[in-house]
Amino acid sequence: EQAFRAGRFELAGRLYAQAYEQDHGLPQPSRERWAYCKLHWVTEQINQADQHKPDWLVLETEVRTALSLAPRLEYGQTLLQRIEQGHRQAVVGQRSRFTVRHSRDTTQGWQQAESPNFRVLHSDPTLAEQVLLLAEQTRAAVLRKWLGDQNPKDWQVRCDIFLHADARAYSHATGTPPESPGHSSIGAEKQDASRIHSRRIDLRLDEPNMLHAVLPHETTHVTLAGLFGPKPLPRWADEGMAV
Repeated sequence: EQAFRAGRFELAGRLYAQAYEQDHGLPQPSRERWAYCKLHWVTEQINQADQHKPDWLVLETEVRTALSLAPRLEYGQTLLQRIEQGHRQAVVGQRSRFTVRHSRDTTQGWQQAESPNFRVLHSDPTLAEQVLLLAEQTRAAVLRKWLGDQNPKDWQVRCDIFLHADARAYSHATGTPPESPGHSSIGAEKQDASRIHSRRIDLRLDEPNMLHAVLPHETTHVTLAGLFGPKPLPRWADEGMAV
């Protein structure tokens, strides 16, 4: 509390985090001040974006965490809008890194759009390009974060991403309950999880968080697959890293 009153928000944020680890029952005033510290840090990162490119996904996570601690801090919503804008600009800046190739699957009626590591089966070319950009960005971020790989090699076999019109079409095509927002599937050798022969993501277009929550989550799963030796990554770790 002394650090907060002195305007030392970075220090105060660390101390609030330590206090929370000791006692999850922090009083609401302390939770709100901790949330303010988080928003203050995010604001500084955004203000320095011209000098240091921020990780927009990390910033979004911090803001949403702050809002879960203190929903009354409406400034958090303003930051989310700024983060969304920065994220879109970053995605647009990546378009020159690869060419999207469009085609049509004449056997099943899907339109196709391909990037180096993903193939989207869709009915909306503009949305398909956005999905490809976000998927490529997420893949690169996951490999950079968990393996320190700054220049990852492309997959030999692309990951297929199916964009289903709604819950009914999604469930009919996959056999998955319509309540599911989306899921991923990995094809690997039974005796060696590192030998991947297929990756697939199925998504519902009527899920409001499809682009900025479900897609990155499932892309993380397919990216982590096969990276940790012959045994599959433990479920708790795989899910925790995707969250």
